[in-house]
Amino acid sequence: MKLHILNRLLAFQLALVIFLTFAGCKKSGVSSVDGTSVADNFSGAEESVAASDAADGNTDSDPLAKYITENGKIDTSELTPYKASEVATVNGRNIFKHNGKPYLYNAMHFRYDDLNTAYGPDTAKEILDQGMQKIKESGIDTVILYIYWRDMYDGKNYNFDNLKMQYDTAIRHDLKIQINWFGYNNCGYGGFMKWQTDRAKYPALKINNPEITKEIPDLSKQIFIDEETEAIRQLCAFINIYDKDRRTVAVQLENEPDNGEGGMGDWLSQFSNMVNLLNKLGKAVHGSVYSMITKVNLTMTGWDEIQEGFDYPTRINKVIEQPHLDLVGPDVYDVSTVHNISFYEKGTNIPVHLEIGPSPWSVIGQSVYHLASGYGMGYYGLAESARTVDSGLYRFDDMRWIERDGTKILAASNYKGQLECNTREFIAMSHSVDALRELLASVPVSDMVGFNVNMKNVVSDLRKLDGKRFTYDYNNPAAKYGACGLVLKGPDGAYYCFSTQTADFTFPSAPASVTYGYYKDGVWNEAGTASANGARVTLEAGRAYRAVL
Repeated sequence: MKLHILNRLLAFQLALVIFLTFAGCKKSGVSSVDGTSVADNFSGAEESVAASDAADGNTDSDPLAKYITENGKIDTSELTPYKASEVATVNGRNIFKHNGKPYLYNAMHFRYDDLNTAYGPDTAKEILDQGMQKIKESGIDTVILYIYWRDMYDGKNYNFDNLKMQYDTAIRHDLKIQINWFGYNNCGYGGFMKWQTDRAKYPALKINNPEITKEIPDLSKQIFIDEETEAIRQLCAFINIYDKDRRTVAVQLENEPDNGEGGMGDWLSQFSNMVNLLNKLGKAVHGSVYSMITKVNLTMTGWDEIQEGFDYPTRINKVIEQPHLDLVGPDVYDVSTVHNISFYEKGTNIPVHLEIGPSPWSVIGQSVYHLASGYGMGYYGLAESARTVDSGLYRFDDMRWIERDGTKILAASNYKGQLECNTREFIAMSHSVDALRELLASVPVSDMVGFNVNMKNVVSDLRKLDGKRFTYDYNNPAAKYGACGLVLKGPDGAYYCFSTQTADFTFPSAPASVTYGYYKDGVWNEAGTASANGARVTLEAGRAYRAVL
């Protein structure tokens, strides 16, 4: 302890000497050695002290340290519970609230695990950092992180290093966070955890299906429920301590549990047991020290299948009806620009399109359609590395981020042979959406309308909103696909709009004023003005506009 105190005193004295030296030599605050400021040098000295503290066992540099017990488990007894997000009803519409404010579900998936497998940890971390910056620059404010139970717990000890690294990267780029949790079931992959080898303690499910040869945990047994719910509570405890800005919005409890791709059958061959487990995991989240929205994503396949006596609609209803599953939504990978997922609109459920590929041309129309329907999007994903589905916003090849430019998708996937989206067009749309996200998250669906969501390259699309006629005109016969737009009526009576490419909106009457900018905390922040030709206004991509009639 005496040595520790001496080290701190010496480090502090060194920092003070550095500060006084540079302050005396350069009143302007710039060092004559390397051009760094006094503040930079003093900050560096403070970091040296912090590093010394960490080496000597000081817990200030690691907020988790004072809560960690012998097996790495977090002691939650001294933590103050926090409710970060919930489903609320506003303007007759079910919406998300995050830290008390409307939240637009507009998120990008990014899988560190794939990067680590393909490139190794050092390079993967570098790519992760670059990717987070790409997400931030795109106008999307939320990253979806993939967290695997097996990476956090080995059957004896907890280790949160992987979580820390991913959180540090997201925080550095000021992104909100959603968690995709991977437990027993990921598209029919997974099954037993690596430490669950004793079949007397961890029994296998007895099934009569010759096509399924893998051992599957019997999820009716309490031990499987207890172990995963404990892991979920530890995840929430980590977030309570480490996420000081309360930027974590939601946690997905399993990934496509109804997908049997991994060879263990849909719902791990046990629908009722799987749904019960999901609800218990949701209950653990809601009762944890970091309560947030829970979600489950499902495929839209299996309509003609009966499982445990239930058809597809009945199965979906049973999942939605679970009291601790806040959001149940589908994922669809095709180029139809209109995905009617209103079937999921039951009770307080918000049918977000939880996975939608941003690589094909259709993603722009899909996005505008879902926004105007009051839904959100989870784009899967930023880029693909070790996978062949080629659904990413960027192509990632030879350590390069390659923007898509409208050529054909060649990978063997649902999108093979389809035209790519243009990455720049997607980013422009995202910036427009970001400028209006508070309104898009909360205004009544009846006060929004999308135009030309089918992406025709020549169109004059007339729609009614608030009893008034609006027309969207786009004319580019040489284009491979067209553009689309959206108009919504704000609480102030003004009309807010954007277009994904340069196009014309004709309003019901000549606007008194048209400005562009962004809407935040109930206030329109004007950045410039736009001219009108009578009732017609030309909108540029990447901007959001406000028209007062």
